[in-house]
Amino acid sequence: IVLQDVYYIKTHSKDYTSAGGINLKKYYMMAKFVSEEFVRCKASKCSFDRNDVIINYIITSPIFNEDSLMLASFECEQAETPNERNKLLVIQYL
Repeated sequence: IVLQDVYYIKTHSKDYTSAGGINLKKYYMMAKFVSEEFVRCKASKCSFDRNDVIINYIITSPIFNEDSLMLASFECEQAETPNERNKLLVIQYL
């Protein structure tokens, strides 16, 4: 439901003002809506018991940057286009 609401704000509000500037009101509404949903979700009670093993896994799991995710993707699926091959060469030698 949250995604539908944000999508509605995005598609039914203009990107630019009549003066040609960026419609900051639109982006403020989207950010406000998402942040309010996070606060509401964080404040709600869970219907299941806390599992410390899972929480520990989430906290200690490595965080991948864009290049490491791209490299992992190329390990699953070969680079097909020249652009993809060039990107693979660049990230392999970082």
